[in-house]
Amino acid sequence: MCPFEINNAKRGSVKDSYIALVLMAPQGPLQDLQDSTPSPEEAVVPANVTVINTAPEDTNIDERINEIINTLNSLTAELSEISRSRNNANEVTVENNHGLRRIETASAVLDRESSNNNSDRLEDSEQFTFQKHRMNGSTVRLNVGGKVFHASWHLLLQVPDSRLGRIAQCRDDSEVSAYCDSYNATKNELFFNQRYRNFIDILDFFRSGSLHISSDACPVAFVSDLNYWGLSMNHLATCCLKKFVDTKEQLDWEDQKVDEVEELFPDGAPKVQRALWDLFEHPHTSIAARVVGIISVSCIFISTIILTLDTLPYFNEHEAQIAGEFAAFVVIEAIYMAWFTIEFLVRMVCCPSKMMFLKKSMNWIDLLAIVPYFVTVTLNSYGVTEEALAVVSAGEDAGTGDVSRTAQYFRLLKMARIVKTLRIIRIFKLARHSTGLQALGNTMKANYKELGLLFLLLGMGAIMFASLIFVFEKEDPESTFKTMFDSYWWAIITMTTVGYGDVSPITGFGKVLGCFCAIFGVLVIGLPIPIIGNSFNKFYARQKRWEKRETMSAHKKSQNLSTSHKISVDEKDILSVRGL
Repeated sequence: MCPFEINNAKRGSVKDSYIALVLMAPQGPLQDLQDSTPSPEEAVVPANVTVINTAPEDTNIDERINEIINTLNSLTAELSEISRSRNNANEVTVENNHGLRRIETASAVLDRESSNNNSDRLEDSEQFTFQKHRMNGSTVRLNVGGKVFHASWHLLLQVPDSRLGRIAQCRDDSEVSAYCDSYNATKNELFFNQRYRNFIDILDFFRSGSLHISSDACPVAFVSDLNYWGLSMNHLATCCLKKFVDTKEQLDWEDQKVDEVEELFPDGAPKVQRALWDLFEHPHTSIAARVVGIISVSCIFISTIILTLDTLPYFNEHEAQIAGEFAAFVVIEAIYMAWFTIEFLVRMVCCPSKMMFLKKSMNWIDLLAIVPYFVTVTLNSYGVTEEALAVVSAGEDAGTGDVSRTAQYFRLLKMARIVKTLRIIRIFKLARHSTGLQALGNTMKANYKELGLLFLLLGMGAIMFASLIFVFEKEDPESTFKTMFDSYWWAIITMTTVGYGDVSPITGFGKVLGCFCAIFGVLVIGLPIPIIGNSFNKFYARQKRWEKRETMSAHKKSQNLSTSHKISVDEKDILSVRGL
């Protein structure tokens, strides 16, 4: 067994090891120390170390032992200091009798190994560069919005002015980063933070040289993607370019109302004016405005019903008469005419601009629907009624009347009847509250060329067929075509496929001509009708969209007003709490 073997299989400390090494030094005088025991002042031997007994024959041995003990004590202090600063320093300098020593801690070793690993990885990644992939002609991965497409570098160079073509012409990774969001050299993958829906068609353009828009794709979004990939709209095929142009024109046409002049009230206008204007002018802005619109529409229908029932003999011969008319009808008419008058006056007074108010045709229709009633009331107040005319006529027949006065009454009564007939204009007031009627009016205004072409073809056909039928039918004594006016009437009725039958051809040539006239009329009317119908659908859809937009804007405005009111109330509460 070794004389310095540690009991219980345990190793001694560094100090004990140094003492053992010194005692085992191959020197002669140390053999004398085997029979003697050193004093405690001279040396301290640990209990777990077996020391060879020596004899003190030379005094230098004691000095050397003391020197070794002092050195070991200083080393112990230094090692304890190193253990305390191990976590805060990577390298420690230790001074002893043999010079300066550098001790590397465990954390420094770990940092060195980590840096070595990183450098190794960097060396590995440098092996995969953009230039190397491009020179090898490998397949590039195009990651567009999370979906990967595969293409060759030669394919990308087919359109050199595009974004992909410029990437294929780059020389290093820094240039590639200017055209894509990121580049992974290891995978040879280019990432683009863009939607991939239309990229399939764009990549097909690089392969085939023909650019088309898929049937389920939005043309506007497709052109937006073309701008991102550096392609011009002129690359589109003719069919798809027309599709984009039509869609763009449709969108611009639908948004035309945004560019119209807004209803700007003058400075200092009261809030009541704005509220009353929205109440009577815009029936889709609030529930109260809808109620007002329903009342107006109800009055229009009631006036139409009364205008029809007033012609029945039962109401004309009834005993309850006011100014020659049924009393209940007179009262009801006064009520709804008062409503129409108040509505018109409120709108005229509260409008933002009087000039713009007078320029709108619907306002003149409202005025013409009111004026006949007051003209009729004025004439009745002066005695111009059916009963007064009967009295004047009876006096004239008896020879006691004035002929000039009777003629004057007839003229006034005729004017009253004409004015009374103008009450049918009230039906056009429905256009203010009906989306379909507004769309119909806009359709007629926008398609006046097609309508003019329709009337032109009908007129030409009527002149041609009327002249021919008059020539073929006038020789027959039983013919109903007495004049050219009868021929015009027959031609128009036949071309419009109405066919009253009051005027009809009798001869064989006349009947054959009538067949061609009917066929020509069907063709002439059928050609422009689809154009007008398609235009009506567009106007109707746009009108509904505008109304929905007005409703949403009014709702947002009311929410903003309620929010501001709530904030003001909260501020008042805070001020009241603070005593202000």
